[in-house]
Amino acid sequence: MFLNAVKGLSGRIGACADVGHWKRMGIDPVEALKKYEGRLKSFHSKDVKAKEEGEAEQHDVIWETGVCNIDVILKELNQQGFKGLLSIEYEYNWENSVPDIKECSNK
Repeated sequence: MFLNAVKGLSGRIGACADVGHWKRMGIDPVEALKKYEGRLKSFHSKDVKAKEEGEAEQHDVIWETGVCNIDVILKELNQQGFKGLLSIEYEYNWENSVPDIKECSNK
């Protein structure tokens, strides 16, 4: 695991969180962020729709309309004093994603 590998090393060595992929893997994003406190250097933020039976993938959705609890995630980052790069990652509706990304940024 990353945290074991960097234990005792410089704080300049860090991780990039990707909460949408964590959620898809069954990892609680807020709990994972707490474990990575002090090592987060960048952050890919996305919200994903709820998994439905028979569906191949949980695609990206506009923040606060999915299952990632973006509001709680952002509060955790703020509590940690996160100063890294925050990216809105949105891979759904690729040909016309800008309006959805803009709506995420307005949340």
